[in-house]
Amino acid sequence: MKRTPLNRAPSKKQVAKKKAERAAMKKYWISKADELGIVYCEETDQPVGREEEFNPYVVCHILGKGADTTQRSNPENYIILTAFLHDVLDFRLDADPNSKNHISKKLPNTYERILETKQKLKS
Repeated sequence: MKRTPLNRAPSKKQVAKKKAERAAMKKYWISKADELGIVYCEETDQPVGREEEFNPYVVCHILGKGADTTQRSNPENYIILTAFLHDVLDFRLDADPNSKNHISKKLPNTYERILETKQKLKS
């Protein structure tokens, strides 16, 4: 039986959404640079890059991209974290507040902002 190959190329709409998301992320990145052009992790204050060297991996979505696609390009939904903390935010958190892997223990400096933003964007 002959099979027709699937079209793996993204649609024009998907490409446009991705470009809009990247543009919004870059704008947020630039807005977080200090007077010397250095961008810092919002949790640890460690430098993560320079203003002109946009790094999309450290610009994280507070409300996951799959949770609400309308929030993908919303600057309120972004937070800049180191690559390690981005991974923690996306995959390594427990719901149990008594767990050592709860968000309040892994991201203590940005915990309140993350919760407030999630509640605001979900409503």
